[in-house]
Amino acid sequence: AVFSFKVKKPQAVIIFSHGNAMDCGVVFYFWMEMAHKLNVDIYAYDYSGYGASTGRPSEKNTYADITAVYDHIKEQGVDPQAEIILYGQSVGTGPSCYLAANAPVRGLVLHSPMTTGINVISNDDSLCAPANLFQTCDMFPNLRRIPHIRAPVYIMHGDCDEVIHVSHTQRLLSQWPAHLRHEPYIVGGAGHDDIFEKDPCEYFRRLQGFIRRTAGATEPTTDPPPVITMS
Repeated sequence: AVFSFKVKKPQAVIIFSHGNAMDCGVVFYFWMEMAHKLNVDIYAYDYSGYGASTGRPSEKNTYADITAVYDHIKEQGVDPQAEIILYGQSVGTGPSCYLAANAPVRGLVLHSPMTTGINVISNDDSLCAPANLFQTCDMFPNLRRIPHIRAPVYIMHGDCDEVIHVSHTQRLLSQWPAHLRHEPYIVGGAGHDDIFEKDPCEYFRRLQGFIRRTAGATEPTTDPPPVITMS
C-alpha cells in the first residue's frame, strides 16, 4: 500500500521508509503535518507483509517495494535527481540506502540509521566482528553502500538510542565523503523513536534547511493541508 500526501507547488518529493515497529497507519497524521510544514509531497508505503500490504516481509522485498514506489513517482513526470529525497527511519534506512546507491536522487535523510543489520545486535567493528565474518548474509549493509551513493546525506540520531547506538551514525559519517555530508542532528536525551517529540520546531527547521540546501530556497507555503490518496 502507498499513501501520498500532496501540496501545491511542492519544493521536493519525499519517499518515506518507516521503522520496523510501525506501519503507515501509525504515522499517518505525522506525515500530514510534515507535508504541510515542509511544503513537500510525501509518498509513504508499507513494506510487503506490513500494514495494508500483502506478501511476505524480507530484505529483498523492501528493496522491491521502494523501487516500485520510485518508479511510480517517475511515471508521474517527477525528475528524481531534481526532486526526490529519500527518508529512511531505523530499518527504513536499509531500503533508502539501497535505492540511493542504485538510482539518482536529490538527497538522502537517515533517521536513527544502522551501519548493518548484524551490527545492531553486535556493535563491533573489529576484524573478527560478526558483521565482517558474515558479510555475505548481513542484512541492510548501509556502510558498504556509501561509495555508491552520490546524493547529499543528512543524518539524525538520538544520543540515548537504546536500539541502534549513536555510534552507528558516527561510523557512517566517518566514511561519507565530506562534500556530500551535511551537519548531523544529534539529539540530546532522545532515544530511538522520539527525535521529533524532543523538539518538533528544531526537527522541521533542520529538515527544511537540508531541503533548501539541495536546491534553491522557496518561500514558506500558505497552502491548505495536503491532499491524501491511497493506492
